[in-house]
Amino acid sequence: MMTKPINISIHYDQLLIAEGLKAVLSNQKQFHVAYLTENKIKVNKTRNPLEVDVIIIELSDISRQNIEFVNCIRESYPNQKLLVVSGSLTHDLLESLINIVNGCLLRTCSSEKLIMANFYAHS
Repeated sequence: MMTKPINISIHYDQLLIAEGLKAVLSNQKQFHVAYLTENKIKVNKTRNPLEVDVIIIELSDISRQNIEFVNCIRESYPNQKLLVVSGSLTHDLLESLINIVNGCLLRTCSSEKLIMANFYAHS
């Protein structure tokens, strides 16, 4: 029996990083990257949330402004799984972020960890 792939949307600060995430995930039969969306573009509420299982949010850094952006996505899609990938995670802001997402990864992680994090976030 064929299993339906996990549909993923990637919101990004840096296109090169987003394309790398897409390349890694698209190489796996279990995943389908449905959208790449720049973070500066307003969250599109017209997109059907049922089309996406996991939203990956790539951030250049963790700041109060970026946490507000992630919270906006959480409010727009309260039932979606959110996974943040960032270049740095500061301890003082990490607790605020953890309360609104399903997982966090550093960009320095291996592709195997990215794949496992998506399975974990999806379950």
